[in-house]
Amino acid sequence: MKSLFDNTARQEIRERLQKLTPDSSAQWGKFTCARVVAHFIDSMEIGFGERQVVENRGFLNSAFGRWLVTVAPMPVPKSAPTAPEYLVTQPGEFERDKQRVLDYLDRFAKGREQKWGVHPAFGNLSPEQWSRLHYRHFNHHLTQFGC
Repeated sequence: MKSLFDNTARQEIRERLQKLTPDSSAQWGKFTCARVVAHFIDSMEIGFGERQVVENRGFLNSAFGRWLVTVAPMPVPKSAPTAPEYLVTQPGEFERDKQRVLDYLDRFAKGREQKWGVHPAFGNLSPEQWSRLHYRHFNHHLTQFGC
């Protein structure tokens, strides 16, 4: 599984993000391109522990559930539901929002010794699990927008 701690994987995501425009259209789902960029901001704020969320207990909040979302070689299902915590940031000026996401990506180059948050569905994730989850998440939505 690719990780945003890996420079090559992170550069791949950066280049794909750079291709997004406000007019990029989704191949599935309800997100607009501006909405998905705001969604990326939410995911990074939560991942880096900048926004506290309530941890829900359930199947995904187990070692096996975390393995499913960070290691298992299954694609993220198209149009999977989005937790409300990941729909907080409202789209703003597109290029500025996109730059915020790129800046968050750069934080992975600082390594694993940073503050990490709690995921609302998956609970406490290791830095490596966060980096793989973020890679999968970005890959899923960038593919959604043909990037």
